[in-house]
Amino acid sequence: MTDSPALLPTTSPDEVSSEVSPVGALLPAALVLLWSFGAGTFTGSATASWAVAGHLSLLAIVAWGRVSWQDPLLLNRLGNVVLCVLLFVVGVLSWYASEIPRAGKMILFLTLPVLLIPRWVTRLWATEDHRRLGLTALTAVTAAVAFWSLVGVLWLETPGASLPLGHHNLLAAWLVLALPLAWATWQNGGKPDRVLAVAALVLGLAAILASRSLSGLVGFMVAAFLLVKWRRRWLWAVLAGVVGLAVIARDRLGGLFTGNDISVQARLGYMEAAWNGILERPLLGWGPGTASWTLARFLEPRPGVHPADEVVTDPHSLPLTIAYEMGLPALGLILVVAAIFIVLRWREEPVDGLLRRAAFAGLGGFLVTSLAGRSQAAPALFLLMAVVIGAVLAAGPPRPTQRGENHGWAAIGLAVFILPVDLAHLSYDRARTADDPNVRMEALLRAQRRDPNFPLYRFQRGLMESNAEHLYKAARDARGLAHFWLAAGAAGQETGEPWAEEALLNACALNPLGALAPWRLATGTADEDQAVVWAGRALLAEPLLMAADAWQGREELRRRTAQRLEKVEGVEGVDALWRVEILERSEALGETGPHSRTRSLALEMDTDNATSLSLHAFRRRPWPAEIDRARLVSEQIETASLVAATTLDTTNPTLFVKEGCGLGSR
Repeated sequence: MTDSPALLPTTSPDEVSSEVSPVGALLPAALVLLWSFGAGTFTGSATASWAVAGHLSLLAIVAWGRVSWQDPLLLNRLGNVVLCVLLFVVGVLSWYASEIPRAGKMILFLTLPVLLIPRWVTRLWATEDHRRLGLTALTAVTAAVAFWSLVGVLWLETPGASLPLGHHNLLAAWLVLALPLAWATWQNGGKPDRVLAVAALVLGLAAILASRSLSGLVGFMVAAFLLVKWRRRWLWAVLAGVVGLAVIARDRLGGLFTGNDISVQARLGYMEAAWNGILERPLLGWGPGTASWTLARFLEPRPGVHPADEVVTDPHSLPLTIAYEMGLPALGLILVVAAIFIVLRWREEPVDGLLRRAAFAGLGGFLVTSLAGRSQAAPALFLLMAVVIGAVLAAGPPRPTQRGENHGWAAIGLAVFILPVDLAHLSYDRARTADDPNVRMEALLRAQRRDPNFPLYRFQRGLMESNAEHLYKAARDARGLAHFWLAAGAAGQETGEPWAEEALLNACALNPLGALAPWRLATGTADEDQAVVWAGRALLAEPLLMAADAWQGREELRRRTAQRLEKVEGVEGVDALWRVEILERSEALGETGPHSRTRSLALEMDTDNATSLSLHAFRRRPWPAEIDRARLVSEQIETASLVAATTLDTTNPTLFVKEGCGLGSR
């Protein structure tokens, strides 16, 4: 452990405790409460008011937390050197080398305040009384989170326990991190504290089971393994828990072991995409925060596993996300810092061994969930992790600490850095809720002026103004979002832009199982042979396009397309019955009249939270919009109704060639 330099003023734990009132010991729990019920949840962090509240709380810690900048994790000299290299060399270089530096702005803002939280917690929990009071408050927050998740299942009819974090995997990871501290409260607290701890433990375990999160279940078992002492009663308790979890999750576990679990297969695809991206830029990665905007470039979607028009933004693995965004050296340095931290803490003689073991158990379980979870999707998880790390430090031996100063100038600097982002976010929320179109456009223009490099604002402006150039610029700024390229290509095709075909080809490459990008390409080319290939791609993804009114006068092209698909067999195959069926239905459609009634087949954005592009890619509230549409002849829709080949797991993924939106063939 690094000793304090002789020239710096120091304080003893008793002196620190005299500066901190009992109310101060409650502040870490209050911070966790704020972030876990709003500021740091999956949907709450997308709301401007909650985001601003969370940022103000972090700025307050920097300004008035009285935490020293030096040695934030109490590492030795080697550990501090590694941490500085990680933050100021690898992190900054990765951000500088990024194709999309705007994507990492929020991460840069959050890093320093979150690093100060562990020492802030240590200062507030410097005495036994303060630690007990702080842990009791944190246990109450844990009980509240678990209770609210069960309310969501039982009364609000959410499909699984997910509230307030917004996703079942996020909730499970949060509880895995927090429940061991509730167990410490049960072990050491008084009678009221023990009652509260039992409530938190029972509700928390029930919430994890109700979440049906496999990564959460495994993380909970790892935390229990690290936490309990292996006496016989604990052995039986853990074995009973394993049996109970296996019974609850039997369907998922069966699919996992047989390889038929669609969710697991989809996650493996996302992880493979991240790995492919890492191999292209292993040293500095693609830049902090860029996974949400670029990951789809590396995904090889599988029919029957990955849906068409999917918003691909998350590798579903924290280590892979770090390596993808910041490079393999950054991941290695983080592991070195973690190893040094663990070794140093384990060599110390703690004043509260139970608290230290509980905090390490929570961290261990959380790290397991992060291997195959979405922990990076909710800032509340990282804030809670910082508080738990602070609990580890607070449980260590009494030590003189550098007297922290209030860092008002640093807080002002951070506020100036984040102010344009928050003001733009507030304007965006104003725009999406305004009834008056003029007010909506004015607010959206303010958002774009305040944060000009944020692609979503320009994209929404382009949709509102039907401006192809704005849509194209937004697509280039985001790089890897198929919806953006499709909207730009469709608008550019209508106005005859020279880049329209390039945009549509990008949309097809980023969303190989989608229908509208190849359909636009097919209807916009005079090359009949190329049109057959692109139209074939479109019909594989959406057979209803056989009834499109664009076939009027081009029935021979439709027949050739169906014949082309009928011959797709062998290695790059489609189910034989499907191929025969599409040929028969195409021949049965006949010609369309010039005055036939039509219906729209549209691709829409942000229709629900589960598939929202704005929410997943940009952490902004959903703003429903139509990306593109095709017109179908109403009388032919029933004949053209056929299951899409892209939904059949028998369809070979190599059929969907990314380059040139090609169609695989023998």
